[in-house]
Amino acid sequence: MQSKRGGVGIKVKPLIEEITPETTTLRNRVFEYLANHPDGTKMTELEQEFSVARIQMAKLLKDLADENKVAKRNSLYFAI
Repeated sequence: MQSKRGGVGIKVKPLIEEITPETTTLRNRVFEYLANHPDGTKMTELEQEFSVARIQMAKLLKDLADENKVAKRNSLYFAI
């Protein structure tokens, strides 16, 4: 398609987030917080508690869910 338009194709690298000691610490703190709140916690509470943007908290919770450490039921998150 680019050749028909006369443009040059641009290759974009996929976004890969590095795992740093800071992100590992935050993940552990969030998991511990959820473990200490067996009735569940909303994402907004986690954002406020850890002063983290929604997008970053959502990514962190998704990663923990992918590792079967966190589950979401309705709008609440639980440690498994």
